[in-house]
Amino acid sequence: MLHLLANHLFVSLSKNNIALLYTSGLSKQVIADHHMTWQSQENFNWQEVIYRLERTLDDLNLPAHTKLSVTLSTDMVRYLTLPAQTVSMNAEEKVAYANAAYQEIYGFATSEWKIKCHDAPPNEPMLTSAIDTALFEAIQMIATKYDFKLKSVQPYLMTAMNALDGSLKGADTIFAVVESNRILIVNLQNGYCTQVRTYPRSANWQNTLSQLLTRETLIGAENMREILVYAPAQGKAVIPFADDWLVKPLQVKRKKVSDEPHYAMLEALA
Repeated sequence: MLHLLANHLFVSLSKNNIALLYTSGLSKQVIADHHMTWQSQENFNWQEVIYRLERTLDDLNLPAHTKLSVTLSTDMVRYLTLPAQTVSMNAEEKVAYANAAYQEIYGFATSEWKIKCHDAPPNEPMLTSAIDTALFEAIQMIATKYDFKLKSVQPYLMTAMNALDGSLKGADTIFAVVESNRILIVNLQNGYCTQVRTYPRSANWQNTLSQLLTRETLIGAENMREILVYAPAQGKAVIPFADDWLVKPLQVKRKKVSDEPHYAMLEALA
């Protein structure tokens, strides 16, 4: 049983991409990997992603009791940053607070969402995320169907911030995360998220990011002259910035799970 519990399946899901890494042992040696990309429909439907994931798991035929960790791209997540509160709240109270904020913005639809809160102390803003409850339940059903042990279902931004905590701690800066389909621009204050904006990612994401940074200057980030960039699939890509911005690429302090860009979203999770 100890050997089986050491087996771990890491999965990343986006609207047109699935990547899986199956590892074994404390060293997380990669035993199997699989990647699938397809042309997504104009109206995104996460049910198609779940269907393709199940077909892939049928083919892989992994052993029971495998641990399962899933990361979700921004295609499947809504982010909201809540203002700092002076009172201490437990986990239940934080979710209730976040739920009320989401409901004020999105209305009745939030009753079908599962909300998670990034850990933050009183007097600091709090990053929250919401996914469809039905999506979370579908992942739970997959774990039950294949007799896996579901360890986590996390939005990619939160996964990345946890993995990069040492680099972000106490930072007053802009933090950019490059996903397969989107670019996230995060304003950090004392290491905590004060604002998140998401933008479509073009093929030439470096120029897109440069343009977005110029826009950040225009909307209130003029005191920030440094940007931290986490783009694990891009290697040593050069980002052309004008003016006097200082660009600092970030890496997680662990062994890369794969050199192939398809598995980049798993680097912060595995």
